[in-house]
Amino acid sequence: MKNIYLVLLITTVLLSFQVSKAEERLKLSGKIQNIVIEDKKDSLHVFIKLKMSFKAVGNDSILLWKQTYPHDKNLRDKFLCVNSKILGFLAIAKEEKILYYQQCALPSIQRSAAWQEVKNEIDSKMLPSNQIQIIKSGEALDFDADWSFIFLKKKAINSNDPFWGYSSEYDVLSNEIKNAKDLSLQVTYRVWSSELESRSDIKHKKPFGKKLQKRWKKFGYLWLDDIVSEPISLDLNCATVINDEK
Repeated sequence: MKNIYLVLLITTVLLSFQVSKAEERLKLSGKIQNIVIEDKKDSLHVFIKLKMSFKAVGNDSILLWKQTYPHDKNLRDKFLCVNSKILGFLAIAKEEKILYYQQCALPSIQRSAAWQEVKNEIDSKMLPSNQIQIIKSGEALDFDADWSFIFLKKKAINSNDPFWGYSSEYDVLSNEIKNAKDLSLQVTYRVWSSELESRSDIKHKKPFGKKLQKRWKKFGYLWLDDIVSEPISLDLNCATVINDEK
């Protein structure tokens, strides 16, 4: 009897693994191109340039809405950042921790007539090529990204100020981050705007997006969820350092 339970357990685990692998459709990875550190009197300002890549890893093509915020020239045709975080091991720590967390400033939900026009254009039986980017199975879509972080040299009263981009829970000082080991950067992007859904209180259900998912199934899988990147190796020792004591 015990052997039967063991076989059933192993079978369940294997099937669960197969299902999770089968459902894997899209990966987001990145590679750091350049790091510049401005060493100021009270803080370190870290500027990072990356090459990010969406890759369709499943059997289906992936459909990405590429407009994001068509009425804002600063956000148009850009994937929208949700948050970023730096993970690593502090010098005295044995476990990996989030050393820095930054919530990106998201545009407020407008539900304007202009957005209704965008929805009307998307709400089509045929795939609107000017709105949707197709990533075929096995192919990738690359894009550039810039990130910046600020690490204080001393504890500050205003460390909870949103200007600094982090909360006291992740209040890591500049000397701690420089001495930390195995640093990695992880970023989250939003590729389906809440503006396209009719009510903000049910936006997590995404009824409009899911309707299009079914309609466009023959073209590929319309991606609606926020996507978290794979950890991106971060080596601050490779940075160009600019001393600015002013």
